[in-house]
Amino acid sequence: MGRVIGATIISIGFYTVMWGKAQDDEVMNLDSSSMPKSPLLQYKDADDVDVERS
Repeated sequence: MGRVIGATIISIGFYTVMWGKAQDDEVMNLDSSSMPKSPLLQYKDADDVDVERS
């Protein structure tokens, strides 16, 4: 009986988290459509970037 109750609680928790994530993704998609697209990282000069090239 404990296994059934535990499995039920875990299943409800899993689906609750997945539902919440779907709701959050939906809200983020609505918010991102109104925001201008710009790079997350912006550099002042090319000298600020240290990239090793082989």
